[in-house]
Amino acid sequence: MKRIIALYGHQNCGKTRTMNILRELIRGKVECHDPYPTKDRNDREAFLYQNEVITLCPDGDTWDIEEQNFMFADDVCTTILIIPSRTRGGSADYIARQEQARGIKVEWIPKSYEYNLCRDTLELCNSETATVLFDKLGI
Repeated sequence: MKRIIALYGHQNCGKTRTMNILRELIRGKVECHDPYPTKDRNDREAFLYQNEVITLCPDGDTWDIEEQNFMFADDVCTTILIIPSRTRGGSADYIARQEQARGIKVEWIPKSYEYNLCRDTLELCNSETATVLFDKLGI
């Protein structure tokens, strides 16, 4: 693994929605590389792009889910892992331990939920964050 990108924020701030938008952006550009059936793996998915395996794991609010995300990423020989995390607690702590153990500096991307915005504006914010993540991949 060369890169870990963590989209972080509090509960219900749009991390999963943003990850799903990112998934669709990637699907439009790269070849699928996923050997696992969807129903058994919390929608984790890996893509092959120019000899890089990009893995998306849209679920990640607890340390045990993050552990499973990293195990999946290792199984498919991930080079770029994109995962969500809470701002603090088990998931953030687990990612920090992986950062140290693997010697890979995690790229933390903040995701916040603005309570006074309408649903359409929130969706635009999620789309913009997904586009920023997509651009970071250089696809």
